[in-house]
Amino acid sequence: MYSYADRIRAVALYIKLGLRVRATIRQLGYPTKNALKGWYQHYLKHQDLPASQAGMSCFLCVGRFLNLSSCRSAWCEGEAVAV
Repeated sequence: MYSYADRIRAVALYIKLGLRVRATIRQLGYPTKNALKGWYQHYLKHQDLPASQAGMSCFLCVGRFLNLSSCRSAWCEGEAVAV
């Protein structure tokens, strides 16, 4: 998980470098190309990024729950999951 500052820094550099994924990742050392593109698309649509990635984490957690029948993610503590 990346902090808001890390994500906004990556998007800003991505824009500054002319939307060049490899150059951005090479310079920062993170994120994956799909994460960067997703952050950028969200930034274009909302002109900002979410303060946390809790929603995304719970989505992943539900997927793990359905596949592994257990969820150990702190993000989903207290979340109800209907199967």
